[in-house]
Amino acid sequence: MEIENTQIKENKPDIIAFQEVRIDSSGLRDQIKDLQNIMHEYKWKKSEPAHDVTKHKLSVTEGWEKEGIGILSRKRIVSSHVIPLPYTYGPDSNRRIALRVKVQVNKKTMVEVVVVHFSYDRKQQCKNAKALHMTNVIILGDFNTYNDYEWPIRLMTSPKDDIQTQGCFQQQQQLGKFRSVYIDAWEKTKKEEEKGLTFSNMPTPGLESRPDRILVNAIGYNPLSSRIVGDGATYRAKFNHSIMYYRTKILLYNSYLSYKNTIGYSCEHDCGPHGSCRCGICVKGGNQNGCLLPECSECNRKTFQNVLCYLFVFSFTIIHLFYGILSVLLTGSNYKRDAVFSILGCNCCLCNRKLFTPQNFNPRKYKFLKWCRLWPLFRLPPYLLLAISMLSLIIIYLVLKNLVFSESLKTINSVMDEEFYISDHLMLIAELEIKR
Repeated sequence: MEIENTQIKENKPDIIAFQEVRIDSSGLRDQIKDLQNIMHEYKWKKSEPAHDVTKHKLSVTEGWEKEGIGILSRKRIVSSHVIPLPYTYGPDSNRRIALRVKVQVNKKTMVEVVVVHFSYDRKQQCKNAKALHMTNVIILGDFNTYNDYEWPIRLMTSPKDDIQTQGCFQQQQQLGKFRSVYIDAWEKTKKEEEKGLTFSNMPTPGLESRPDRILVNAIGYNPLSSRIVGDGATYRAKFNHSIMYYRTKILLYNSYLSYKNTIGYSCEHDCGPHGSCRCGICVKGGNQNGCLLPECSECNRKTFQNVLCYLFVFSFTIIHLFYGILSVLLTGSNYKRDAVFSILGCNCCLCNRKLFTPQNFNPRKYKFLKWCRLWPLFRLPPYLLLAISMLSLIIIYLVLKNLVFSESLKTINSVMDEEFYISDHLMLIAELEIKR
């Protein structure tokens, strides 16, 4: 959510439409609500599930059982309702809906926004377009438009007798005089050579089509400008550390599940044809490299036990390092050097020869340190304790990196190129003028 939050705050749109929004079947949690919780300026939201998500039959994760569309708004949402889009049995088994909301821009002005996510089936797209013959509305979302099949869009943006809608000819005839013509905000505000591509099957072949559109009715709106944001390179540079942290956290959690003898598929979604699911994260390589819990070697029961063991060892070493530093500072604070040695930088507490012998701390002033001296290692000269602690930390780091957790780290670092993009869609933004 941090990524979406940053991109939205940088561009400050008043109304934002979302597709493929994940929602719990209970309705208590959804991704739009999660975004709203970290962006308090968007006080109004609406989300609706469209269909169930097909999850792995052995999935160990719960939640996000439904997928739909949603909207966030800075302005008050007055009302909303769902428009079921026509469904025909075919390759696309997902039910599709449109979400129509009425937004109060100011005391005198209302706008109606329709959020859509069309079917990827070409024939069904024409029927989806036909269902939206509305007037004076803004229609925006993912139209799943193909470069060689723009008929559903042309059905909405071309005059009714335009032969360019022949791919949806039957629907065109059925609309007749009720049909309303829309303006494509990008085509209206950009030069013809600016293609405005927004979709990519990452990482190759790159941006290839323009399924994301903002269509406005010519009666009520005039597009002033439009732009596309969400470059993957920028995302990768800003959030590489966040991605690695998240992957580490997920792997550790799945090692805990393995420790509890949980059995099943650990990822919340399918990793696609170029990735495999291991320990709850997607890694490079086809699905033949996947594994089910607790069989994944990099997050099995032993991994979790090693984490607990080395966490104790690390904490133990850090405590001794901290005590060594504290002893050095306390001892050095009572030692006065000549001005010459101060100028030369030789008044460092490590130059204090008293540190070579155990110190007798004032029992009233340093009661805690006195009790600490009951532990044999704390009786070592401070500089020696510092050296041993620092050397131990280096050894622990090398052992963990190259031996104990080498497989786990390899999995964490095996990031698919797709994960370094905020989405396979870029974000389309348009500035609109409301006609009086």
